[in-house]
Amino acid sequence: MPETNKEVEDALRNLETKHRAEDFLKKIGASDETAALLASHPDQIKLFKWDGVNLTFGKSDLAAVDDPAAKAHFTEGPFKALFTKEPSGNDNSQVDPDPALVESARTNITARGRLLRSLNGDVERLNTILAAKGDGNDKLPNGHGSNPFLKLRDPRTGKVDPVVEKRIADLIVAIGHKKATDIAKGCVTPDAPFGLSLTGVPLRRAS
Repeated sequence: MPETNKEVEDALRNLETKHRAEDFLKKIGASDETAALLASHPDQIKLFKWDGVNLTFGKSDLAAVDDPAAKAHFTEGPFKALFTKEPSGNDNSQVDPDPALVESARTNITARGRLLRSLNGDVERLNTILAAKGDGNDKLPNGHGSNPFLKLRDPRTGKVDPVVEKRIADLIVAIGHKKATDIAKGCVTPDAPFGLSLTGVPLRRAS
């Protein structure tokens, strides 16, 4: 694998770990600001690991939301004063599962089991996810199912998704403007034969 691609994958994985850690911290009682602050601190984020299915903490194999030690580290330690609001519980129903895992789970029983575990055993939600048709990114010519630029703009209205926009901004900070631009240019589809710009608009010509 080219070094540049590995750097991009590592950067995307680090960003996903940060976002998942923020979600976890908010579930155990952190405000949005506190969650963002702690998930950005190098000494704290290095304690988390995202494997594409579960976010774990420290050396534990348990998902962080099910790990009492993960919660205690923040709510009973030096950061206790920052966790003042009522926790939202361990429900991960609003966390989007990995698209590649979902696609694999449609035909693979092992992947289906992994997906079910990532949903904390919620069979009803599993069936709903597997029944959905998806957004079609897995059918794109160059296979960019996880590429954020493809989901930046609603193809029907052209409106920007602010959540995706923030992730792209984080990506640019993490890997630099040029590499992010190259990723966007790589989003070649029938509607964008020359790829996309950083704003998700189809490029008029290759450059």
